[in-house]
Amino acid sequence: MLVVQLSDLHFNERVELPSNRYDFSVAAARLAKLAGRIKQLGRSYGASKVVIACLGDFLDSDRRLDELLSNATNRSKATLLAVDILRAFMLDLRSEFELEVYGITGNESRVKPELGWSDELATDSYDLMIYAILRRGFEGTDGIAFCGFQANELLFEVMGRTFLCLHGHQVGANLQKSVQEITGKYAARGITVDYTLFGHLHATAIGDYHARNASLVGSNAYSEAGLNFCSKAAQNVHIVTAQGLDGMKVDLQDTSGIEPYPFASEWEAYCPKSAGKLHEGAVVYQVIV
Repeated sequence: MLVVQLSDLHFNERVELPSNRYDFSVAAARLAKLAGRIKQLGRSYGASKVVIACLGDFLDSDRRLDELLSNATNRSKATLLAVDILRAFMLDLRSEFELEVYGITGNESRVKPELGWSDELATDSYDLMIYAILRRGFEGTDGIAFCGFQANELLFEVMGRTFLCLHGHQVGANLQKSVQEITGKYAARGITVDYTLFGHLHATAIGDYHARNASLVGSNAYSEAGLNFCSKAAQNVHIVTAQGLDGMKVDLQDTSGIEPYPFASEWEAYCPKSAGKLHEGAVVYQVIV
């Protein structure tokens, strides 16, 4: 079986840098590339099922002025575009594998400005909305099962191994120590966590007991100018066999030759970059001498 980490997609973010470009079309192409690599790995290992762990931040925040200026459209419209693209991604994978989908909330997709940890506040999130729309849309579809969504943390099992899903904003700077502290509270309940999946920092880090996901976006103005921190678009895929678990980063930065998934053009037209598609030039006043 394959386990796919899907996090920090930030669908409504727009990036225009010499080193990186990101918008809905780029996101759709990068996910198409990811699906292609998943299918290659699945065929190589004879996988029958793909488990998708949705780890939050599927939309960008709009709490700060810099984010408002960078966002391609408002988050309600971005939700519908995200559903379109993720639906195509899942149908692409379903052509070769059965799917199980799990989800948790991130921090950037929250509706309220305040970061909350209670279930009621944390699930006031566009991450839940996207997951729920997809779940209802695929209801009754053979081979696609939406198996659970929770705030902040979630456990699932694959081939006898227990995976813990986090977004990553609760993980400290000392990565391994922090992850072991979090899994320790589960050990106190008699639950052994074999592997922890998370994202948040937009940089890949795969270890013996944990894997941090990068983002679908790659570098943006804040990371490069504010943090002096460059990153690449990537997501992680793990091959789970009876003998062990092999984790790998899938580099999604370059999508040359990749056809992006289609999405609703009527919503795309409202993006600032595409607004011109709605208007035709016309002469308002003409002076002839």
